[in-house]
Amino acid sequence: MAGLFGSKKKILINAVANVFNQSAKALEEVWDFGEYREMFAGEQLSMEADFSVGNGVQIGMDVSRNGDVSGVLMDVGYYGSSLFQADIYTDKEEILIGAPALTDTVFYVDRTNLEEDMEWFIEEYELDDEIAGILKSYNEGSRMDSEFYEEMGKATGKLTGAFMEMYDEMKVEKAESKNLMVDGEGRSCKGYTLTISGEQIQRLLDVLVETYESNEVFRLYVDNLFIAGFGYTSRAELLEYFDPAVLLSDLADDIGENREEVVITFHVYRNNLARLAAEFWDGISVEWNIYGGNFPLENTKLTITDGYETNEYIRTGSQEGDLYKAEYQMDYDGGEIEFCLEYDREKGDLEYGINVGYGLYTLDYLMQGEIEKTVPGSELTLRIDTFEMNGTEFLAGDITFSDEVGEIAKPEGEKRNIMRMTQGDWYGILMEIAGNLYSFGQ
Repeated sequence: MAGLFGSKKKILINAVANVFNQSAKALEEVWDFGEYREMFAGEQLSMEADFSVGNGVQIGMDVSRNGDVSGVLMDVGYYGSSLFQADIYTDKEEILIGAPALTDTVFYVDRTNLEEDMEWFIEEYELDDEIAGILKSYNEGSRMDSEFYEEMGKATGKLTGAFMEMYDEMKVEKAESKNLMVDGEGRSCKGYTLTISGEQIQRLLDVLVETYESNEVFRLYVDNLFIAGFGYTSRAELLEYFDPAVLLSDLADDIGENREEVVITFHVYRNNLARLAAEFWDGISVEWNIYGGNFPLENTKLTITDGYETNEYIRTGSQEGDLYKAEYQMDYDGGEIEFCLEYDREKGDLEYGINVGYGLYTLDYLMQGEIEKTVPGSELTLRIDTFEMNGTEFLAGDITFSDEVGEIAKPEGEKRNIMRMTQGDWYGILMEIAGNLYSFGQ
């Protein structure tokens, strides 16, 4: 019997993997940017952008990255005259910001002593808890960036081990077949149920909590997901309302006490997942229908119910010759987001639109342009013919990516630690900027 269960588990794992692997391969062929993979993943990358914005405003930007060193040069002009220039340099130790037309001062942030400097800044300016929380979140995010891959690898390894332990104990049984729409036709799909006991879920959540509490980078990553998902302004504000570790621990305790199990039903057609449905506790349910097309995820619908409301995520697509089309629709909490994309692989023509609606409030964005492989594997150009909002154009221009990077120089001038400047320091610099702006207007 164990062998039979093992074979059924393998069917389910392969069915889910095939859906993602086949879809990823198909999309790779549509976009055909494989030759640029090394360029974007390499140590060196540069981006040069030139935009026209509104009436007469031009923005030029050069962004370079060489290992841990990055630089940004920006120039804002009006009808051909330069109004503002900025020079930004970052490495592991510091961030430098210069604006030579406005001031001789080069502002810097000491990344090696940022936490102590930030505490001084918060106390000096008597910042309220909300603003202080936002600043600390930026500091935490900066620290997380430098350690992200190593620490997240440790966390992922620990969680993967716990999941595989749970996977070995899962019970898989046959279920009724179901007639489902796949690749445009009704298909008879084989059914399977996978049962996860409350004890198994509890053990997995315990590992998740332990990882959250012991791995700072993973903790910051999870907190940032909560901040973005629920609209908090900072980690401090998030933790005022709830602690993810406590939330997960309480959930594990509830599941352990009630011994609730989760039953997930899979339907498979020709080694590909066609449908997944699961009932959880407190009225939470998930249903994922994979309708297929040119590839499994070309047409799909995900429905999530949290016990109070139902949210839907729908993708529809098609491919005719070199023309690829995709549309995404998300319905949530009374609002709706639609994203439409068209790409001509042969010509490089690209068009996408976004519609955001909430009640009577609507925003429409439209971008039309072209992707040109100016130097295959080494240089890629995106030409934006128009970028419109609610029918009004506000941007047009070109963005070129390249693996050629010149010297990334530091801004020149008198360095001042921006986190250690008093109000008097700022007043003196603002007077200098005002004088330079006055001279520019003469």
